[in-house]
Amino acid sequence: MSLIRTLDEQDIIGTSRILDLTPDEVSSRDSEDRVPLHYAAETGNVELFKRLLELNNSLIDCQDQNGYTPLLVASMSGNASTIKVLLENSAQINHLDKDRHSAVHWAVVCGQVNFDHS
Repeated sequence: MSLIRTLDEQDIIGTSRILDLTPDEVSSRDSEDRVPLHYAAETGNVELFKRLLELNNSLIDCQDQNGYTPLLVASMSGNASTIKVLLENSAQINHLDKDRHSAVHWAVVCGQVNFDHS
């Protein structure tokens, strides 16, 4: 089983086993050019996301075929804790996808922004 598949299925135990045995798989890509960080950004498992980032932080701003970075994926999914980790590790906040949309755009469009009216 591949790391991407275990992440996609949110199989934390399987993911941990693969990372223990083959940590280089953190750089693998799927048919849409997504890396494991994209999947972890979507699931919102911050500890797992941090582990992947520690294994290869050069992938923090990697893009899939749509130009989505892990930050854009986390913004679409509303994973505030993952977004915080990404920003603390210098993810490019101004990156635009192939349609010229930013992380802030995706957070708003996907309904992930909570406006406090107090």
